[in-house]
Amino acid sequence: MIDPKQEKILRKVAKNWVKCQTEPAFFIENFCMLKDQRYGRAIPFKLWPCQKTQLDIWEGNIRSITLKTRQIGISWLSAAYMLHQMIFRTFFEAMAISRKETDAIKYLDKARFMYHNLPELFKELSPIIHENQRMIELGNDRKKHKSIAMAESSNPEAGRSETLNMIILDEAGFIPDAESIWVAAEPTLEKTDGKAIVISTGNGYDKFFQPIFEGSWETGANGFKANFIPWSGDPSRDQAWYDLREKQSKAQGRLRDFRAEYPRNPVEAFIVSGDTFFDPDLIQEYLNRPPCGFQKGNITAKGPTRFIKNSTGPLKIWEMPQPGKRYVLGADSAEGVESGDNSVIEIYDRGSKDQVAEFAGKLDTDSYANILFRLAHWYNHGMINLEMNSAGDSVLNYLVKHQHYPNIFRQMRYDEFSRKKIKKLGWRTSNSSKRILMDALALFLREREMRPKSLEFFEEMKTFVMIRTDFGNYKLEASGNKKDDRVMATALCSIVFQEQPVAAPFRRRINPAAKSRFLRKKANYDLARIMER
Repeated sequence: MIDPKQEKILRKVAKNWVKCQTEPAFFIENFCMLKDQRYGRAIPFKLWPCQKTQLDIWEGNIRSITLKTRQIGISWLSAAYMLHQMIFRTFFEAMAISRKETDAIKYLDKARFMYHNLPELFKELSPIIHENQRMIELGNDRKKHKSIAMAESSNPEAGRSETLNMIILDEAGFIPDAESIWVAAEPTLEKTDGKAIVISTGNGYDKFFQPIFEGSWETGANGFKANFIPWSGDPSRDQAWYDLREKQSKAQGRLRDFRAEYPRNPVEAFIVSGDTFFDPDLIQEYLNRPPCGFQKGNITAKGPTRFIKNSTGPLKIWEMPQPGKRYVLGADSAEGVESGDNSVIEIYDRGSKDQVAEFAGKLDTDSYANILFRLAHWYNHGMINLEMNSAGDSVLNYLVKHQHYPNIFRQMRYDEFSRKKIKKLGWRTSNSSKRILMDALALFLREREMRPKSLEFFEEMKTFVMIRTDFGNYKLEASGNKKDDRVMATALCSIVFQEQPVAAPFRRRINPAAKSRFLRKKANYDLARIMER
């Protein structure tokens, strides 16, 4: 005899079979169960508004990418969506890829748990015909193959030999081989018009997740539909909850970790979750500032130096050269290859430490050296601090041998041969000297003494990180395939501020007592002059 409660459920399933098939949200909310870790029981999967929005995005797009806060239930939701497709589609193949094997098994266990808690009718029509820790295969009512879900840990070949209808990259920002996995899996999805579901919390500026999310969030031109779920996606969290947790985390010295787990916006999610060298709050402050007005163009390459306005020019000017002011030019030169870095010149007022101009473009060494010389000459023969990399030697040779430019920064270095401190032109960058540069820049920015204005510089600050090497120490560089040319050029200016500050005008201090005696004598003298008349 059928239990009346089970009979009621069976009637509900039979009555709403078509609706379950066409509306994943209805199937999940009415028939799927979640694991309640607190009380050790199964509870109904009631969708939050952010989860319904996410489900609509998966249904309406074959490529989607989601940046999320912690503990928002998106991994459970994606497992439920995968289970729905397995039950209601024929010859359906899905693969979920996680960072580690244990993570992959746990992910598939979510789908397994929901399957075993479905009403019996679903399990009779789609029985499990084969399963292990990393695979679930469902059959039809005659126990013939119908669909399969597989779980894999990170490896470059995952998904290459499969013909997939769905691939789920869970916590993609933490998967080491995510880029290679996507290159291998994308062709298999194109054959089947399969779905790619990419999910992750922020993990700094990695090579795969962050660039795809940023590209889809800003323009959508890369074919992915982006979605961001902030800390407020959980209806039980309000501003009072956030403020209390933030206060507690600050007291425990882990405020950055808290903001990484519960971000307020996509920028914060990536900045605070990585090993960003600069203060995340400072970067956010810069990015939220209204842009400063500038003129764009270039300067003449021959004859008298003149500024020519051009909306696509490589030179930005916030302030034209002013008589009597002293300037510094930080120069980070590149090889001039089209696919390589930019050659950058940052120009600052040495007195106020305000940024006044920026040049960034891909030029051959001679052209760049000529532009650097002309800009330095135009800005009142400003001091040049040049990074002495491979291209820097050629630029220095042009400045010294051809143009005889006199005002070039000299770096103090220890000469092992003579065992003396010597000064050499330009700045030679090593791991230790680069740290000196960056610490000087960070100090001036933190104390609000330097006032940069370039939005591109602020963007590079986001992706300038500390990377731990195999030897246990750290190196400073741009994350992934990002650039750090403007950061380096600005740091070259900051070291000039530190090593050769502009002296303030001399003002003799007057002793108050001496001033008082002088004023009395002057008053007596003036009185005597009046009496004589």
